[in-house]
Amino acid sequence: MDKFQAPFPWQARQWQTLQQARQRDQLAHAWLIQGPAGTGKSALMEALVASLLCQRPDREGHACGQCRGCRLHAAGNHPGFHRVEQQESGNIKIDSIRELCSALELTRQEPGYRVAVIAPAEAMNIHTSNALLKTLEEPEPGNVLLLASSSPARLPATIRSRCQQLVISPPAHEAAVAWLSEASPETSRENIDLALDFSGNAPLAALQMLRDDFVATQTRLLSEWETLCMRGVEPVHLAGEWGKSPGAEVVIDWLIRISMSIVHLKTGAGRQRLPDEIEASLRNVAEAVDLNQVFLYLNVLYYYRSLAGTQVNQTLMLEALLIPWWHTLHWPLESMINADATRRAAAIWP
Repeated sequence: MDKFQAPFPWQARQWQTLQQARQRDQLAHAWLIQGPAGTGKSALMEALVASLLCQRPDREGHACGQCRGCRLHAAGNHPGFHRVEQQESGNIKIDSIRELCSALELTRQEPGYRVAVIAPAEAMNIHTSNALLKTLEEPEPGNVLLLASSSPARLPATIRSRCQQLVISPPAHEAAVAWLSEASPETSRENIDLALDFSGNAPLAALQMLRDDFVATQTRLLSEWETLCMRGVEPVHLAGEWGKSPGAEVVIDWLIRISMSIVHLKTGAGRQRLPDEIEASLRNVAEAVDLNQVFLYLNVLYYYRSLAGTQVNQTLMLEALLIPWWHTLHWPLESMINADATRRAAAIWP
């Protein structure tokens, strides 16, 4: 199997679990494939879909690519495959789930499994999730439902408890370095380490960072953030610029990493791998901020990270996250933590 296609080396155990269950005819009717972004959940799910629709998979369960099932799937018209994805609003519509449930009750047209994908599963709200419950509780034989999620805690317990959970964890750092060195042989070890640290050791996320000239981006963000801390640029102006490029998700991930680095510099806890010039810059800021405020700020960051890429106004969200640095984190962050989710988001919805 190609090392640069799913299942990836760090997914070998999960793939074996799935295929052994299939060989024993004990494959669960619903799977929640969960793990951090950039660890290849979607790629593994697509490989599993191809495997289940294939009529002649090989000994390891990989699709043959030649049978009728594989040809239909490759052409995008396999009658036994259904996919539900989020809309532009960031949500999965209840009508889409109802249509899926109805389709899974129809008489099958092809032999073998009938497979449905819902991704990202956390895009379902409580009403949409409830519409799926009957299908999860009373599955038709031969149906396999695959849900993928980077934020499984946002799913109702009623959904999680009715799925077999398959966790995709990032590989060990050196294993990730080895894979990334093959995937991007022109990249230096220093930059590979840096991308892996910023991505939380998620190889696919780190690879995308390197392809997007991540090093230049983080250098720019650091320089402009330093200017913000010294009140050399207005938060509103910088939020507008960063909202355009590199975008809210990249900025929030970067602010999380910066904040965690400041925690390390103030406490000595955790693993730290930063170039000398970045560490020197952060140390100056670390000396000026209160540790408790940094932890409060991280709480806000993780909450806003869950809103990135949705219909939330991304520029206003960045403004809310940059204003504290204008005040060197002497800002009423407690009010955001103590408020309920609706109140916290009220100022950033369009």
